[in-house]
Amino acid sequence: MTHEKAVMNMCALIRFALAASVLIVLTVALDCRPVLASEILLLRYHGVINPVSAQYLETGLEKARKDQALAVVLELDTPGGLDLSMRSMVKAMLASPIPVIVFVAPAGSRAASAGVFLVYASSLAAMAPGTNLGAAHPVTLEGPAPGKTMQKKMENDAAAYIGSIATKRGRNAQWAMEAVRKSVSIGAEDALKKGVIDLVAPDLPALMTSLDGRTVPTGSGTVTLHLTSARVREYPLSVGLKALRILSEPQVAFLLMTLGFWGIVFELSQPGMVVPGVVGVMSLALAFYAFQTLPFHWAGILLILLGFVFLLLEVKIPSYGVLTSGGLLSMILGGFMLDFDLPHYFRIPAPVIIGTALVTAVFLALVVRQGWKTFSLPSRTGPEAMLDEPAVALTDLNPDGEVRIYGEDWHAVAEAPPIPKGTTVRVTRIDGFTLHVQRTM
Repeated sequence: MTHEKAVMNMCALIRFALAASVLIVLTVALDCRPVLASEILLLRYHGVINPVSAQYLETGLEKARKDQALAVVLELDTPGGLDLSMRSMVKAMLASPIPVIVFVAPAGSRAASAGVFLVYASSLAAMAPGTNLGAAHPVTLEGPAPGKTMQKKMENDAAAYIGSIATKRGRNAQWAMEAVRKSVSIGAEDALKKGVIDLVAPDLPALMTSLDGRTVPTGSGTVTLHLTSARVREYPLSVGLKALRILSEPQVAFLLMTLGFWGIVFELSQPGMVVPGVVGVMSLALAFYAFQTLPFHWAGILLILLGFVFLLLEVKIPSYGVLTSGGLLSMILGGFMLDFDLPHYFRIPAPVIIGTALVTAVFLALVVRQGWKTFSLPSRTGPEAMLDEPAVALTDLNPDGEVRIYGEDWHAVAEAPPIPKGTTVRVTRIDGFTLHVQRTM
């Protein structure tokens, strides 16, 4: 019965996976409709600069190139992000034969830190009123804090990089280097006056009107924009990138690691269920993928894993709370150590860390309690395990005969003969290799 249930569960999982695969294929197919040559491709990215944003921009530019779109507009709102992802996006923008227009919008948005480099690398830079740009000083997101010499090298490298981009695009290089060295910021109107951006527009339709007739640089030379009759078509994040974006959230990665631990503990405490173990392993794999895309400190991850090991040992080794206390402390300290010196957008909220640790403690207490209940049951092995268990008469019992129990044939004596063949009986006593049975009520 347990085997049949497991097979049914596996079939249900396979059907679900097939349905999800069909849905993803259909969604991707809809996203792959060609862009007409009279259209502008609109990309909207609001969030941290990371591998997801780099992949989104690169695929959008490639699609625009293949379909010969008039231009690509990147509507941007970002607090900054990873240096490698930013540089990948800058390279793609500088090499693109299609004009790339970066529009910091809507009102209240910003292009800070890595976002400044993207604005400077664009063919044409625009901002909406009420937006700001700046604070591009480099920050170390991985490993220990650098010394003064290394910090100065990083600062000089970033200043030289944005200065070269500004020269290539004909923008204010002096202000760009101040944004890197002094973390200065600037509003939309001041940015226009100082030659940091090319125009200010309240919204996308106004931006399109202002763009018509302008000559802008691209990776293959200058291009004059003719956008009078152009239509704007949005290019959304694909299903796969949306999933990766969710995984790239720090708290999601932390929760996935915890869920993986829960699944493995449940599988070890209830062997044969399969599903918790599969979910646990998959969650851990996704968590480690997410940690690869995030600038966490590996010392924190190792401390969390050590805490999980302590908690796991508590299931097998009763320590009267010592292992549980050590595991929870390691888990909480590791959670705070993951991102203690990172920008706020890479940090896991303290309530998430503490709350997850407390829920893990409750979950573990339930598992340990269930294990002790099982352990406290009287041990029944060998022939004694057949007491009070049902059997089937293979012959007439008058009073001797044969019965079958647990797939084995035994000599039996009926306590109240006769008992016809095929009758269900109950084992009342065991005398050597003879079972004493009686009819079930």
